Parts: sequence; structure tokens; C-alpha cells
Amino acid sequence: MGFTMIEKIIGRNVKKNVRPGDIVTVDVDRVMIHDIFIPFVAEKFEEMGFRELWDPDRVVLIYDHLVPASQVDDTRHFRVGNEFAKKYGMTHVHRSDGICHQLMTEAGYVKPGNIVFGTDSHTTTYGCVGAFSSGIGYTEMAGILGTGQL
Repeated sequence: MGFTMIEKIIGRNVKKNVRPGDIVTVDVDRVMIHDIFIPFVAEKFEEMGFRELWDPDRVVLIYDHLVPASQVDDTRHFRVGNEFAKKYGMTHVHRSDGICHQLMTEAGYVKPGNIVFGTDSHTTTYGCVGAFSSGIGYTEMAGILGTGQL
């Protein structure tokens, strides 16, 4: 039997054939963090001892879940996100530009064959352009930001 699209994408990334049940470490092509998770990602990133992003150009921060802000605490997420983006040289920050998952594909951040992770369960929708994608938690995201791998 042949390989599925996901087996081919991951296999090409790790340079060996993979099958369900295999445990591998992939090099990540792109990540997306949305405004709800950025304070938690930022805190965990620094707690883990990282001093720089593995590749600031591969990190996308999108403000969409808390826009418009409906509670005073929502603005903390914006402040922390802005500070984190500036401190670590992030080049892709979107404020009220649209829904994060649509923006990721429509702006060309996700390409066929990519491996992409995001801080949202709907990240799997990037399969629509032929990518492997999955939602992850803030600890995993912090690890990727520091290493480029998961």
C-alpha cells in the first residue's frame, strides 16, 4: 500500500518513511500564535530559558480572537504580544486583519507540503492547501519557538 499525503509530508521532512505510530521530530516550517495564547507562550518561552526565536520570520502573531476587546484584561494580551514581538524581532504581526486561519492560507504563510503548528484546534484547516497542520498548547509552542522542532 502507498503512503498517505501526511506520511509523505512528514517522511520528506524527516528523510525517512513514516507510518502511523512512529514518533519523529520534525523541522517546523511555520507557526501561528493568536492573541489569547500569546501571554502564556511568552511566559513559557522565557521560563524555558530561550533567548531568541529560532526564526522570527517563520512566526506569525495574529490578533483576532479578542478583537474587539470585550474585557479590560483583553488589553493585557495585546500589550504582552506587542512586547514579545518587538523583543524577539517578529516580522509578521497582524492586528484585526481577519480570522487567523483564513489569513494563514490567504496571505501565503502556509504552502503545500509545509508542516505548521498553531495555538488553536482549527489549525488543522491548513490541510486545505496540502499542508500538515495541528493545534498545540502553549508549552509545545514555546519549545518550537526556541528550537524550530517538535
